[in-house]
Formats: sequence, C-alpha cells, structure tokens
Amino acid sequence: MENKELIFTIMVTSPDLLEREIRNYNDFFKTDFEIIEIIDDEVPFCKLKVAEYTMANIFGLGYSLALFEERLRKKGEIDW
Repeated sequence: MENKELIFTIMVTSPDLLEREIRNYNDFFKTDFEIIEIIDDEVPFCKLKVAEYTMANIFGLGYSLALFEERLRKKGEIDW
C-alpha cells in the first residue's frame, strides 16, 4: 500500500450508494477511503480522502460502485 494521502473529487449518482460501497470496499481490501465533502451541484460530487491504497484501488472502487449500482437497478431498487 502507498502511504501518501490522496484527496480527489468524483462525480456520483448518489453519495449514499458511494458511502455503502466504500464501507464494503474498505472492509474487503483494507483501504481507508472516506467521503470528506459532498458537493451538491447539478449532479452530486464527492471529495474522497485515502491514505492506505494502491492505484488499482482507485479504479477498483469506481468499478465496484458501478457493479453495485447495476445490481440495484436489476433488482428494481433504483431506477436511474
């Protein structure tokens, strides 16, 4: 794992879904992603902070969030 703290901003469909996926991702991959700010613009953005990660974890979190949202769509729990 890298030890340099990283702060970055991403666009999301739902900060709540990102928060749920971050908990799962952190538990499984032993990372420490956290939402430090939610920016409610025309679309929501979340500012994230992480210190225990690899570059693959940054991609992996986004990918796992997309898969999580797709599972919820197929189950009819979200419709966007």
